[in-house]
Amino acid sequence: MNRLPYDPSANVCPDFMDERYRAGRTVFVTPNISEVQAAATLRGIWVTTNDALCIQWQQQVVEDDRLRTEQQRLAEEEEERSFQAIRLEEETAQAEEKKKNRSKYHVLPECPRPTTTEDDIIVSDFAMRKIDKGLYVEIYYWTNDGLDDALANYRTKDNDGMVPTTGEDGSTTWIQAAATQPSAGVVPDHNLAPVDFAQAVPRMIASFEERGWPKQRVLMLARFWGALMIHRHWNSQDKSLQKGLLLYQEEQRRAWHNTIPIPANAWDISIISESAISHTCDCVYHDDCNKQDLSDNYKKSQGSNLHRRSASPTKRSSAPRTACAAAGACSCFPAGIHNTRSPAVCTVCLGRNSHSFIECTAKCLWDSAFPSVATHSNKQLLLCSSDKPLCIDWQRAIGCSSHSHSEHHVCSGCLATTHGAQNCPRAQTLAPGHSL
Repeated sequence: MNRLPYDPSANVCPDFMDERYRAGRTVFVTPNISEVQAAATLRGIWVTTNDALCIQWQQQVVEDDRLRTEQQRLAEEEEERSFQAIRLEEETAQAEEKKKNRSKYHVLPECPRPTTTEDDIIVSDFAMRKIDKGLYVEIYYWTNDGLDDALANYRTKDNDGMVPTTGEDGSTTWIQAAATQPSAGVVPDHNLAPVDFAQAVPRMIASFEERGWPKQRVLMLARFWGALMIHRHWNSQDKSLQKGLLLYQEEQRRAWHNTIPIPANAWDISIISESAISHTCDCVYHDDCNKQDLSDNYKKSQGSNLHRRSASPTKRSSAPRTACAAAGACSCFPAGIHNTRSPAVCTVCLGRNSHSFIECTAKCLWDSAFPSVATHSNKQLLLCSSDKPLCIDWQRAIGCSSHSHSEHHVCSGCLATTHGAQNCPRAQTLAPGHSL
């Protein structure tokens, strides 16, 4: 149907008796129909046609109103969507700004200045970022020394230095450089004094709650630390038991954080393992004994050398240097030690028998009970299955405190991530009463 250009209701019916319509009237004129009747017929046809056009015009007006209303509605919806998009973008930018400059947007209480500020602490940006990401971080940052260190390094000037980092979703984000720099004087958990540990724990729990940690995890850690501080070893006069308890805490918490991303492997850290505590304390005790034996033998050897020099101050031995080696003498070890067992274990075979630890490429452990999982190549400790390098310091009794290569903190004897080769249960045991 063609669109009408104007309203036909304003049309005026023409006079069909006019001379201009003679030809039209002639068509209808017959012996029984006069020209007047023919003009009336034409008038009726015009009126019927115009009425139909009027009806079409009304329908056209109604449709135009509907289309105009629909277009207006769509335009308003598009405007609302654009407004919401702009608002969302502004809110996102504002949220990023608040996150970047957190202290700028803190809500300040409307109250007088407190009379004391003992509860106001400044924690290292590096430690707080670790908490934000749910990662392991040393308790040192919440000790008095750690807080003093953070306060000493605090600057009122704006530090906009940014460095790229990888987020949990794999995307690259930019953060302040200060949040990526650990403290130069950080102390591992197992070397903390019990009083420093007890002072830091409540502050650390408060930081967890402030940064929105799940209540379940905060309660787990609070119960875990509380159970350790009421353990019978906590107030023991034997320092090795206290150190063992702190080392157990460090190993358990580090392993717990590493398994959080894999819920199937996670566990309730507040459940204390007495067997694991006993094993850790034994390792600390033997390690302390080995160090003490080394120190005592070194002092004895130095005293013996001094005695020989004082007995014959001008006479020097003419025997070749190799004679001492042939006789088994050494400035630090008594004769025969190289034919017995070492206090340390080989990182490949976990044996204590004398051999070149740095060049060991044994295919199985010292007792042939398990195949070797690591080997030496070009003075590097590598996994046999993938040639992945392992951290040498991690294999020592005191472990490694670095967090820059945690993926290399794997036991070279059993692939565990909670201890190194020196503390591996598969290692060859040291005979009771053994001394250096």
